[in-house]
Amino acid sequence: MTIPDLSIEKKYPGKIVVGIDEAGRGAWVGPVVVGAVIINPEKDLSYINDSKKISKEKRSAFSKQILAEHICAVGMASPEEISELGLNPAIFLSINRALTKLEEQADIAIIDGNYKIDDLQIPYYSIIKGDSLSVSIAAASIIAKVYRDNLLEKLSKEFPEYGWDKNAGYGTKLHSQAILQYSICDHHRKNYKPIKKILDEI
Repeated sequence: MTIPDLSIEKKYPGKIVVGIDEAGRGAWVGPVVVGAVIINPEKDLSYINDSKKISKEKRSAFSKQILAEHICAVGMASPEEISELGLNPAIFLSINRALTKLEEQADIAIIDGNYKIDDLQIPYYSIIKGDSLSVSIAAASIIAKVYRDNLLEKLSKEFPEYGWDKNAGYGTKLHSQAILQYSICDHHRKNYKPIKKILDEI
């Protein structure tokens, strides 16, 4: 583990800081999910790290702990909204939805990535590789990833042919072959170039 401190958050003294990260940006199917977390500094933070560096089993357990001990919210944009608005605007919509759901109003958001957002509810700072630098962003990455993976596992029971319980809706070989065989369903992001390319081959 490499992020058990609040050095990034302490750059904004006297401010309530919310960390924000998304899951599902590059997926072919399902919503984009944004996690938002205001850290309780009195709780143990030693287990929190970038979700990509944690096993699936640990992510699930850590997500439950984060949700129980910190102020958290999740916001989403549907595949239809992604198709209509474009990916980044859909992510920004999801961020605003997550901020609205927080039980406490944050003063500043720190967001993983390099985004420029015109209509965010509060001031923000983008932090490249923020999920490896900030406890708040890392915690947000965990709850967003677990929430979305759980959602895709449920959808996979309805559409088992695509293997979403294993690929989380990303563009694996199995997923591509399933689209070629069965075409797409309502949960696919129809404006994505890889989806259009596969459909052109059918």
